[in-house]
Amino acid sequence: MDELTGPPEGSGTIRALLTQAKALDDAWQYMVLLHFTLRIVIRDRMKSTVITAFVVVACAMTLRAGSYTWNNAGNSWFSDANWDGDAGYPGNGDTAIINSGTILLTNNTAYLSSLTMNGGTLVMSNWSTTLSATNIDINIGSTVTLPNAFKNTPMSNRLHFVCGSFTLATGATINVQGRGYAGGNGTSSTDDGYGPGAGQVVGGYYGGGGGNGGAGDDGCQGIGGITNGSVNTPLNPGSGGAGNAAASGGGAVYIEAAGTITINGTINAKGNESAAHGGGGSGGSIFMSCALFRGGAAAKLMADGGGCVWYSPTQHGGGGGGGRIAVAAGMSVTELQRLLDGLTVTNLLAYPTHAGYQGTLSVTNGAAMYGTTPIAAFGTPGTTRFLTTSSAMASWLLVRGDPASYGNPLPYPNG
Repeated sequence: MDELTGPPEGSGTIRALLTQAKALDDAWQYMVLLHFTLRIVIRDRMKSTVITAFVVVACAMTLRAGSYTWNNAGNSWFSDANWDGDAGYPGNGDTAIINSGTILLTNNTAYLSSLTMNGGTLVMSNWSTTLSATNIDINIGSTVTLPNAFKNTPMSNRLHFVCGSFTLATGATINVQGRGYAGGNGTSSTDDGYGPGAGQVVGGYYGGGGGNGGAGDDGCQGIGGITNGSVNTPLNPGSGGAGNAAASGGGAVYIEAAGTITINGTINAKGNESAAHGGGGSGGSIFMSCALFRGGAAAKLMADGGGCVWYSPTQHGGGGGGGRIAVAAGMSVTELQRLLDGLTVTNLLAYPTHAGYQGTLSVTNGAAMYGTTPIAAFGTPGTTRFLTTSSAMASWLLVRGDPASYGNPLPYPNG
């Protein structure tokens, strides 16, 4: 691998460093360059050199960044031929733009400067795949999704974003409905669903619904799946129902932002409805962590359980349980890690609503349906939670509405 050799002496130092930085292809050289320029600062001890050194670092990073636009030549993110712009595919500090087409992302991206979707469909495959960028903007007409539902081994897919800021615009969609654990698909007792809250069948094919945030209900010949996962940091995909043509659970969505998450579009992690005698899939999971969370009236966060078909009181499956949705805002890195580890977080506060989010929040249960009418076998609704700490609240200032109209709400859901 190429490497920086150190700052040459004399008046050509800055020019030589810049030339070396442009020639390298990894992110670590910027830290090395910064180290060398700081050595120059310490050696010269001149204010003008301090200013020049940091300008050089900024210029080197800017010159390294490239811009790439998806050209629809194929479907793999990691194929050079599928991107127009600089040679190769997007790397550290680069800009990626998607306007149309279908893109398959099977491994971690580099840490991009930005990802902008103005259309097209991005399919993220594999549990460990992470899309990382300083800014992620998913605009109207764009869709991010997962491959089809999976079984217990190996657990296959989720959506995972790591970023500085994340925006899902009005008319944009993250759709993982039915992309969690698979449902059973047969007529014997071996056709249970999949996942930690899988529905089961007992001696027939009218199986129970899958469980996640809420339990799945029993079918005529089956048992509903149990609740599972975390109410504070939900990461589990939804589990599948059991029995004949049972339904799959909703997928898992995990968004980590150091700054602001803005949701004005739709995140759909619903469980599917069964096609015949089996149980419905449970809703999936949506978890977001950020410094600031907000969303307009058009926003939709959905992790509903799937329904099933009702033929008669002795011929029906069970409805799927609702999923889980949680948002952790304004927490420190240490507090958030403790939350993810299931440890106690000092002064943790939890609310059912959030003043900055004006959209839909839905984790309803599935039911056995006769046409469009729910008849029986209701699953249990899922869970929703907005989390912060009292120390984070001390730095908030959010004013909305007229106290004369809203009164004096506790614990401050209006602002």
